[in-house]
Amino acid sequence: HHLSRDCHSAYEMVRSMGNPISKRLARFLISCCANGYVTEGIVRAKLVLTHETIAQHIGCSRESVSRTFSDFKRKRVAELVGSTLLVHDRAALESLSVS
Repeated sequence: HHLSRDCHSAYEMVRSMGNPISKRLARFLISCCANGYVTEGIVRAKLVLTHETIAQHIGCSRESVSRTFSDFKRKRVAELVGSTLLVHDRAALESLSVS
């Protein structure tokens, strides 16, 4: 069972490599929102990962993660403030994850 799960996870990672980084990061951030809470329409979740670690999870460079976070922040979709992920527009983030 564990081997099957690991194999499926690796397959998903390889398959997602063809997706744009914004899509991969958006999907990753949505999964992080599951442990968050909503106040005043903003999803807040603890994210104690560095940009480097996030990049390793989604299969890109740290610079690409930083650039994409800057783009998300400029568009008022999501931002990382310290170790807190703030999702200002969850609908837009979900839209980015499927486009």
